[in-house]
Amino acid sequence: MIRMAYLDDQNLQNRLIREYQRIIITNQLEDNWENAKEKYNVLNNLPFTLRQIVVGKFSTLIRVYNKFDEIMSDLEVNTQNDIKTYLRDEVFKYKGSIHDKDIAPFFRKYASELKIHTCHYCDMAYINVYKYEDDNEKVEKSHFDLDHVIERSSCPLLSLSLFNLVPSCQVCNSRIKYQKGLSKDKYLLNKFSPTSSGFSFDESVVIELYPKEEKIKPYMSNRDAYQIHFNCQKDEDYKEYVKTLHLQERYEYHKVEALRLKDLQEKYPPANIEYISNLLGIPREEVKEDLFGEKFADKEHRCFKKLRRDILKY
Repeated sequence: MIRMAYLDDQNLQNRLIREYQRIIITNQLEDNWENAKEKYNVLNNLPFTLRQIVVGKFSTLIRVYNKFDEIMSDLEVNTQNDIKTYLRDEVFKYKGSIHDKDIAPFFRKYASELKIHTCHYCDMAYINVYKYEDDNEKVEKSHFDLDHVIERSSCPLLSLSLFNLVPSCQVCNSRIKYQKGLSKDKYLLNKFSPTSSGFSFDESVVIELYPKEEKIKPYMSNRDAYQIHFNCQKDEDYKEYVKTLHLQERYEYHKVEALRLKDLQEKYPPANIEYISNLLGIPREEVKEDLFGEKFADKEHRCFKKLRRDILKY
């Protein structure tokens, strides 16, 4: 539910594209791609350059995916599988040296600028880079997975594509999404991928604390009377995103975060905050921040940022 930082920073995006292209599009990759087109002549029907495949924006990747599917649909299943396997294992090889030596280090290098702090799919788990020394050698590791929005099994052409990789937690990547994908609908993929300019989860969905029957206060003491609800009325397409990642069920365990905030709002309404501000001689906004910590959570990239913002806003 967190847009990739480069989507809203064109200078950063251009810099990342140049750097990623330089390290990924090697002579070896170019040769392997040409060999693939010689081996499977049908691949010459793809009207895309290697650069478009590797560093094209997500909308371009969807076009690649569509055309690849169109080409594959005219072939026998065994031929389809042969081509996909060859592309995955011999051309766009993600696992192994290119991941360990190039792709993972690339994302670690730009982790700060990319704002890799919490899972881009769920905002429930921390993801980060950590360092340690091993036999006097400095080691840097990734405490996150890189998920392929468009699965390698579906379109191995996009295995190395920058805009197809999402820093995520292991639960979203390996246990929930795995190979079933965010959606079978390519139109929805363009809306659901945090790497896509069309991703607007934050504006389209509101996380609510919903009473099962009627509101009972205090909230924390009556936690069973409430449930977390993802309101998708502004764009009902996101119901599928919420369902696929089991966000409502997973957030339910953490509803105490919302219950506590609602109790604080009851205890410290604007009039009380104004009174404390006057009593202590400190700005009203400072009192509010000390109580609710919204700016701290955003600045320090704590989990459940959207939950906190939505509960405090509505």
